[in-house]
Amino acid sequence: MTNAIYLTTTEPFSGKSIIALGLMNLLSGKTEKIAYFKPIISINGQEKDNHLETISKQFGLDTPYEDMFAFTREQVVDLRNEGNEAFMIDTIIDKFKNLQENNEFVIVEGADFMGRSTNLEFDDNITIAKNLGIPVFLIVKGEDKTVQETVSAAISTYKLFQDEGVQILTVVVNKLRPELTEEVIEKLQEGLPQDVIINVIPQDKNLGNPTIKEIVESVNGKALFGEHLFSNQVDHSIVGAMQLHNCLLRLKKNTLIVTPGDRGDILSGVLQANISKNYPKIAGIILTGGLVPEPSILKLIEGLDTVVPIIQVETGTFETVNKVASTESRIAHHNKEKIALAISTFDKHIDIKSIGEKINTFH
Repeated sequence: MTNAIYLTTTEPFSGKSIIALGLMNLLSGKTEKIAYFKPIISINGQEKDNHLETISKQFGLDTPYEDMFAFTREQVVDLRNEGNEAFMIDTIIDKFKNLQENNEFVIVEGADFMGRSTNLEFDDNITIAKNLGIPVFLIVKGEDKTVQETVSAAISTYKLFQDEGVQILTVVVNKLRPELTEEVIEKLQEGLPQDVIINVIPQDKNLGNPTIKEIVESVNGKALFGEHLFSNQVDHSIVGAMQLHNCLLRLKKNTLIVTPGDRGDILSGVLQANISKNYPKIAGIILTGGLVPEPSILKLIEGLDTVVPIIQVETGTFETVNKVASTESRIAHHNKEKIALAISTFDKHIDIKSIGEKINTFH
């Protein structure tokens, strides 16, 4: 029996958080002492790694933050440039063993693929899993891929781990279009050994789409109104550069409107639409170009009982729209709804019984 498992993906934003939260929730109900370890963290200017902070706060882990990781991604780059990869691996092993000795189970999270050298990060995942001697939970991203692309990614990655003597317990295809599920499962069953558990999690916009808070961070925005609604989910975005009546025709539920800051007509019009029973609720509004509405428009907004997040940015409309489009959603500790949805999604689509049996028989 193993008392640890390694979570890894094939590319960024594969939905590793769903698996991490689901496994933690499952195991925390069965073991008193469980630890979470991420050998190489990504902080991107923040004080702490988002995944570690989310897991630690959600499950009340008593492991000190410093013991939950070994190196930052930047430190790993320096160590590699200095030829100190052996020191890196030894340190990771020592930290892992310390957690393993003091806990009943350890979940290890692989690299995020957020750096420039994704091939090296992939190699790191194989090397770390091999040196720790623990089985792998492989997560493959199915979003925006054909059946063949998804299956090829899963099988080729499996073979790379297998060639290094690393056992994969399960392959999870995440963010897959629901209509492709049966065909993907069938082809994976043909291409992988029978003892590999295959799971598919369908794409869910409620998990994959960003919140206003995430977009504000991405565009470096400043809140003018509605900061208490930063958890609003954004499912669509439109540019409010046309006449108001054309803008209203394009409104859908949870739409984010990006418009120049001096377009008071668009601003007041969509705010009125938001409180009208004839139009859907919008997610928020971004005012571009460093412009703010005229005092009369601001006075109008201040008098409304119902507002939405209104964000000001210095960038132009085109640049802002591109930043909005490239914003990826992350599950953070403050977003309890997404955490609950992630856990329920895991419980619904992952073959928990078979995975538990595989963990018990691994040696």
